[in-house]
Amino acid sequence: MSSIFAKLDSVVRRYQEIEEAMARPEVATDFSRIQELARERASLEELVHIAQKQQKVVQEQRDLEALLGIFQHSALYFDAQSGSSYYHPGRSGRAVMDGSTVARFGQVHPEVAAARKLRSDVFLAEVQLERLFRGPLRQPRYQGVSRFPAVERDFSFVFGDDITYDKIRNAVETLKLAQLRSFAPAEIFRGGAVPAGQYSLLLRATFQAAERTLRDDEVNPWAGKIIEALQKLGGRLRA
Repeated sequence: MSSIFAKLDSVVRRYQEIEEAMARPEVATDFSRIQELARERASLEELVHIAQKQQKVVQEQRDLEALLGIFQHSALYFDAQSGSSYYHPGRSGRAVMDGSTVARFGQVHPEVAAARKLRSDVFLAEVQLERLFRGPLRQPRYQGVSRFPAVERDFSFVFGDDITYDKIRNAVETLKLAQLRSFAPAEIFRGGAVPAGQYSLLLRATFQAAERTLRDDEVNPWAGKIIEALQKLGGRLRA
């Protein structure tokens, strides 16, 4: 799925480049160049329309992530399994908190929209408030700045396109490594030696203690646990 989004993003960027080029005076006076750009723009319009709909779904996910973030939880991830026939199968998803589905979101299925005579695309989100209100709100946490240096470890993995970063982050968060201060993607790569349908991801973990400098013999076992967790997801560690 992530590879599809990447391709759509490149189409949108190209469409914007064409429009900017057509607005330039030196291009506007070149009839053959304008025709060439107009044909290319027309060939991309349908894909741009699809990309705009996907962007709405992505924005819905971001809004839900911000909303759900105020509730106390150990793990939160999103996937494309909305589990409902009235959502568009390629433009919908769900939010899973601590193993339970707490929200579904996306575009209403075109057949459902047509049956209800809805002329415009409809996007919606359903939040299971009952499930959320069973738990407490997330409590603000304060942590002082350590005087001791941080230790970074980089991990280069190859994942299938079905493995989202939400799943990767969740796998690491469930390890509950006390001295892990941050875990984030540093670089993503497709193509070259990476097979189709997969992507290479460079991940960076930062460890830091409040009261002392961490030793390598402490950090290495934590790094090993991260590697093991990501391999269980189906990731392949690159040399």
